[in-house]
Amino acid sequence: MTTRAAHHQIATLVRIQSGLITRVQALHAGMSPSAISRRVQAGIWRPVLPGIYLIDSAALTTDGELLAGRLWLGPDAVVDGHWAAWLHRLIEQPRGPVTFTVSRPRAPRPRPSALVRVRRRTLSPADVTYRSGAPVTSRALTTLDAAPLV
Repeated sequence: MTTRAAHHQIATLVRIQSGLITRVQALHAGMSPSAISRRVQAGIWRPVLPGIYLIDSAALTTDGELLAGRLWLGPDAVVDGHWAAWLHRLIEQPRGPVTFTVSRPRAPRPRPSALVRVRRRTLSPADVTYRSGAPVTSRALTTLDAAPLV
C-alpha cells in the first residue's frame, strides 16, 4: 500500500509529465511493484513503452509522445528526423513514430515500438540543440535528415 506522500509525489510527476509516470519513479516514490502491477492490470495505468505508463484519465499528446521516448531512452536521447523538423518548425505536423538518436550502447537494446524508433550514431555537440526543452538535432542536420521525408 502506498502512502499519501507517495500518492502526492506521483500526482505531481504525472501532472508535469503529460500524464506519464515511469516504473522507476513510482518505485522511488514508495509504490511497491505489486501496486504498480495492480494499476496496470486494472487499466488505471496504461503501458506506453516498457516501464513507462500513462494514467487512465490522460490522453497521449504529441508532447507526451516525445517525453515518453525520452523517459524510456534516457536524457541523452536526441530527437531527430521528421519530429526534429516539426520542433524546428520546418514542417506543420510530425508523422510516424518519434525518432531518436542515441550514441551510447544500451543494454538491453530497446525493443521495437510503434511509438518510438531508435537510431544509433554519434553526434557532435554542434549537431545538437534544444527545442521545447528537448535535445534535438541541429536545424542543419535536421534539414539533411528530413529532406527525403518532406
